[in-house]
Amino acid sequence: MNPTLNQATELLWVQLLRDGKFWGYTFRQLDQLEDITPDFFCKELKWMIQLDDKSINRLSIDSLVDRGYYITWISRQEIIDDINAVSGFLSDELRRILKADGCAFAP
Repeated sequence: MNPTLNQATELLWVQLLRDGKFWGYTFRQLDQLEDITPDFFCKELKWMIQLDDKSINRLSIDSLVDRGYYITWISRQEIIDDINAVSGFLSDELRRILKADGCAFAP
């Protein structure tokens, strides 16, 4: 993996997802989820955040979605170009997930 791709992963992790920074939710990096390894995963929300350079078995993804998991794809270049826009996008995704789960509170 080239340094730019590593930089994007590290930036997303350090700036937004590590240590409950993202609305208090806990994310893990590269945590095995059945037969795939998502870039980031929040168990509480059943939410995978996947960066664009990895090929993942589409059948595995479809199977997880069928069982209530959420998958968000983000471009590494978008992370590098504008982490604040990515933060806004992920906040919108979080609201969508919470609404789909019937939560009254959405950040």
